[in-house]
Amino acid sequence: AVAAMGMQGACVDVSLDCSMIAVGHPGGVFTVWDAQSLKCVLQNNYRREPISVVRFDPSCRYLAVGSQEQSIDIYDVANGCRRIGNDQSRHTASITHMDWSADGQFLRSTDNAATLLYWHTPNLKPFTDHTGFFRDTRWATDSVVLGWDRKHIFGPGYSINDCNSVTVSPNKVALVAGYDTGDLRLYPYPAISPQMPCIICYGHCCHVMGVKFTHDNRYLISVGGQDLCVFQWRHIQTAGNHALKAANKLGGIAMRANDT
Repeated sequence: AVAAMGMQGACVDVSLDCSMIAVGHPGGVFTVWDAQSLKCVLQNNYRREPISVVRFDPSCRYLAVGSQEQSIDIYDVANGCRRIGNDQSRHTASITHMDWSADGQFLRSTDNAATLLYWHTPNLKPFTDHTGFFRDTRWATDSVVLGWDRKHIFGPGYSINDCNSVTVSPNKVALVAGYDTGDLRLYPYPAISPQMPCIICYGHCCHVMGVKFTHDNRYLISVGGQDLCVFQWRHIQTAGNHALKAANKLGGIAMRANDT
């Protein structure tokens, strides 16, 4: 089925139960759609700048909305889309990525100023002393481009704005990053050492705006920017996670605590 939104879409997320689709738009508007009927059930225009990222929590009750106003808002979608949390503009640049923890208690976010912040949810109280606290936290998604487990995705001469998207395979074996140059890079997970080689995959002719593994670890979906292409890649897995073994030799959990 196809639905006419009536306005341009900038970002999208699907709830875990596949019942709702959230879309962020220019002009500070976001909409929520029924996934079966493709009818718009909610529309909010609280912000004025473009919405850059939307993310449902694992319970499908809350929706985190990040904008180019350097702000994050939490909405209670189950109760009339009431705004119940705000980050008080603690970010200093446009919000780029957000992830909920698997239990829905925490949110992490990054911005264009290379800042990684953690929050209590749903009121978005900042988590100020997080050294080592999140080293073993399970995240519902793995989209942020900063963290101890993905240090190696930024090679010499790369900045945070060169990498647009990151995903980790559900079995925690591989990490894929999409770059402004149009290439995808497949790293062993965790990607923490330059001694760990990566595989460079070509196909897109411009920015790779989104990457995501399928739930069975067998395929990767990548979305281009101006090339308007969606690619499906087959993920051929090797036996054993050599990167995890190497990480343990380099310090394991102790190294995670120091780098968090």
